[in-house]
Amino acid sequence: MKNGYIKLHRTMLDSKLWSCSDATFRVAIFLLLSANHEPKWHRRIEILRGQTVRSLTQISDACKLSRNTARYALKILIADNFIVLDEPFGTHQGHRLTICNYDTYQSKKTKEHTLTDTPTDPRTDTRTAHKQEVKKNDKNDKNIPEGLGGAADFLKTWKEWVKYRKTKIKVQDWGLLFKKQLEWLSENSPEIAIKILNKSMRQGWAGLFPLKREDMTPENKIDKIGRE
Repeated sequence: MKNGYIKLHRTMLDSKLWSCSDATFRVAIFLLLSANHEPKWHRRIEILRGQTVRSLTQISDACKLSRNTARYALKILIADNFIVLDEPFGTHQGHRLTICNYDTYQSKKTKEHTLTDTPTDPRTDTRTAHKQEVKKNDKNDKNIPEGLGGAADFLKTWKEWVKYRKTKIKVQDWGLLFKKQLEWLSENSPEIAIKILNKSMRQGWAGLFPLKREDMTPENKIDKIGRE
């Protein structure tokens, strides 16, 4: 966690963050340093690039602030659209926090375009991109586990999810992300997997989450409900 570095863009000097209190600025920098640079899993929940899971106690302790000061700092950061706070995982496990526009300032792309770059035909780029997208979709279909691959309704919903997910927070390796998601979904029946995908798309979420009891009809309840 203490290895590596983050980027601080010069536009921060003109942002609301620069003029906020020292405590709020400290919390903001702590969250930037804590955010995932690659997708990870936390208690079977996907935590994406630019997200972190932290409790109020963890934040206040790390930033050497009182709980009330840390809580107020989070409210300011939410109001300024610096972070988005998702529903909690539990009292002691904390919330999932998303850094808004994380990829804009923490992008791994370092290539700079110059006047000597060779111009390309936009039509060629479009055709190439389309071919690459088709190959990626075919590869994703082949990665679908046997238990889900035979369900036509799931395949249709999964393709909708892949298209939808790519409009959200971007990741470095889409293939790895979708592979991990399929592995997790395969622990459920195709019907439950479809409900999970549809709920995330309906709610505008970028991740996948276990269904709550009220989301499941009696005939679709599975054993792992008792383990949540």
